Amino acid sequence: MKDQLYNENVALRDEISQAPMFEGIVGSSTPLRRVLSLVTKVSGTDSTVLITGETGTGKELIARAIHKRSRRASRPFVPVNCGAIPIGVSSSSR
Repeated sequence: MKDQLYNENVALRDEISQAPMFEGIVGSSTPLRRVLSLVTKVSGTDSTVLITGETGTGKELIARAIHKRSRRASRPFVPVNCGAIPIGVSSSSR
């Protein structure tokens, strides 16, 4: 069993290393290529970007890709889980 898991792990690592990757994002579907094209476009600007989507769709991966390709890449990336912010809390009430 241990050998089988090891061999599967090695095979998956080989597959991932050969797959086209964009900042750690693997895939080649038409919708994903469109999103990655938008990442490339917005990462060169100082524009604010709102990334929406269902839980588990990779919003943070996209945000990291934008950050990594931006002029701010040398500065820290700080993810914010907006769903964890209570309703009615604003920056002026702090």
